[in-house]
Amino acid sequence: VIVLVGGGFALTMGATSSGLGLWYGQQVASLLEILPSLLMAPAVAVVVSLMTEFTSNVATSNIILPLLATTAEELGLAPLHLMLPAVLACSLAFMLPVATPPNAIAYSTGLLKGHDMLRVGIVLNCVGVAMVSLAVPSVGAAVFGM
Repeated sequence: VIVLVGGGFALTMGATSSGLGLWYGQQVASLLEILPSLLMAPAVAVVVSLMTEFTSNVATSNIILPLLATTAEELGLAPLHLMLPAVLACSLAFMLPVATPPNAIAYSTGLLKGHDMLRVGIVLNCVGVAMVSLAVPSVGAAVFGM
């Protein structure tokens, strides 16, 4: 568990210093430019939820949030429009044991198999992305004035 958390911080430093984070941000920005504003939150939620399955939540948020803030400003949006769905989607790590320390702990009991986590995790991720996609324009608009 400690290695997963520490590895997340190491991955963040590696992605930042190597330029991988900047490249990834440019790729996301080029994809978001062609989408209508209503589809941006679901697109960000899908990308971040998939990314957080293979990297820790901390590493994902440290890499993606500054890039989304810059991307939103380049697109003429308030940074919260892209950052809020990303923050919420960072918590959608249900499919793989390496996604979060609690997943690793649950998997290490031996009561769960990898395919069990994957099967249920896909459903949970889809439901989570749908909820984030609905919550950001509705609740985000009411609470944050987006």
